[in-house]
Amino acid sequence: MKALTKTAALVLMPLAFALLSCSVLRPPTAPEGVHEDAAALHAKEVERKLQALLKQKQYRQAMAVVREERAAGAPAGAYVEYQVASLNGLLQSGLGKFDARDYGQAGLIFREVLENYPPEGPLQKGVRHSAEEMKSLIEVCSKKLMEQGLVRYREGNLNGAVALWRKILEFNPGYAEAERAISTTTIQIRNLRAIHWRRSSAALRTIYPLRRRMPPFRPLAARGPRKVARLFGAEPEAIVR
Repeated sequence: MKALTKTAALVLMPLAFALLSCSVLRPPTAPEGVHEDAAALHAKEVERKLQALLKQKQYRQAMAVVREERAAGAPAGAYVEYQVASLNGLLQSGLGKFDARDYGQAGLIFREVLENYPPEGPLQKGVRHSAEEMKSLIEVCSKKLMEQGLVRYREGNLNGAVALWRKILEFNPGYAEAERAISTTTIQIRNLRAIHWRRSSAALRTIYPLRRRMPPFRPLAARGPRKVARLFGAEPEAIVR
């Protein structure tokens, strides 16, 4: 009987040791609801961050936070109210630029709002202007900048006109009227520069060789041919030394 008991003890001891080791080494499992609590805490933290950004009128940063959270796995409908509030705030700033006749900045803002416009029907109702209205505002900004550019063009400020027309393409790419105006005016600018250089070079060919014989030209010619050419807007290589 004692031998049997001893044998049973020898057999059961390794088994008991193995069970004890498994219970000790097994990592503790998190109580139910802990993961849910962590997700809820993260959501609250994100909401506090979004509220602070909206209060500071940092609408672009708020929209970026919403995009990051959704890319990280947040539901598509998460933080919807903050997305709509950001779009409305950004839209309001664009309307302010429009009223101030800063059509370039207004057009950029309207384009940004349109690109971030919510695709869902219920969400669209929260935005103050529809997508079609945003497209109309972009078109109006394009026409206003075309008009401002034409004013500069008629004043002889060709470079200023081109600069305004190029602003249109930043928020309304492919706008045919602006592309044609830029192309035509750029050719005119090149032609005018070429005419100016030819006239200036011809004048310098006459003036520069006289620097030693005619005292009035000595101070000017003393600067050197390249500096004189730049002063007249001509190409330095055009001067005959």
